[in-house]
Amino acid sequence: METAKQLRKLRTLYAWGAAAWTACLLLGAVAGGSTTRQTVVLLGLLAVFLTLVLWTTWCLWEAGATASGRARGAHTGAVRAAHAGGVGAVRPGVRAARAQRSDGPAGFARRDRVGEG
Repeated sequence: METAKQLRKLRTLYAWGAAAWTACLLLGAVAGGSTTRQTVVLLGLLAVFLTLVLWTTWCLWEAGATASGRARGAHTGAVRAAHAGGVGAVRPGVRAARAQRSDGPAGFARRDRVGEG
């Protein structure tokens, strides 16, 4: 969570930097007093800051996709409680009995045991 907060701060910083370099480029183009060297340096800085904005956005997107996948997947409230040993926890004997059932998902018979057919 702390990493996401830091990435958001960096993305904001890089976005402001990109906006500043864009403003400098526009002012130089409108005023007409900028040299070619200044323009090239500002374009380079703008490219670096835009790349950093895209990188931090991608990192945040990846972190968000991973977290939402975990939230939608196997880590529901009952599973969290079972892992913590709280309400709704599955006892070891019950877990073993569930593992030995012959029916798989949606009522299809499991054929992974020797002798079943």
